[in-house]
Amino acid sequence: MLAVVLPVLAGLRWSGYSHRSQWISELGAHEAPDGGLVSAGFVLIGLLLAAGGVALVRTQAEPRSVVWAAAVVALALGGSYLVSGVAPCDPGCPDAIDTNGADGADGTGEEIGTGQQVHDVAGVLGYTVAVYGVVAFAYATRGSDGLPASLAVAAVVVVAGLASAAADDWAGALQRIMELALLGWLVEVVRRLTAAPPVSEVIRPTGPTAVLSDFASRDAG
Repeated sequence: MLAVVLPVLAGLRWSGYSHRSQWISELGAHEAPDGGLVSAGFVLIGLLLAAGGVALVRTQAEPRSVVWAAAVVALALGGSYLVSGVAPCDPGCPDAIDTNGADGADGTGEEIGTGQQVHDVAGVLGYTVAVYGVVAFAYATRGSDGLPASLAVAAVVVVAGLASAAADDWAGALQRIMELALLGWLVEVVRRLTAAPPVSEVIRPTGPTAVLSDFASRDAG
């Protein structure tokens, strides 16, 4: 919830800020109106997501392959938010590679800071690892409704991510689609896993789809 509310409120307080064309990270950038507060919020979100991922692994929820896949997504997003808060982007969140192909420049030939580069790497890694976790979850849930839903989420994130790199005017909106897809997916998966009955009360069938038999039936319960 905080990951959704914080950008909205900070954007409303910044006159001229565009949720459509500007990155979420710009709200926590150096010289942003509420940059320090937003960056602190990013750190808090990151810690909460990381703690949730660790807590998920420590539960007795089954199957474990599904639990680990969901935890990977939580940890990837948590790490990305944490680094984004600790290493805020420069004003405008310039690209680490400029339009003329010069590494370490912002498109105008000016060098960008190390913090910006760390910020960019953390963002790319966070989304990449999160997508990997969603795909791993889809593989683990083959034979259930988790497969098509997870593959759809992964596809949305990949397509939106690639499009955001080419469509600057829509970069902010596309990033928000990525965030909502991943966070919404994570919330639903955690809800299902934590609502599962104790392992001792579940009778699992044998065969290749046994690993997900209880996951697919949780909503019915």
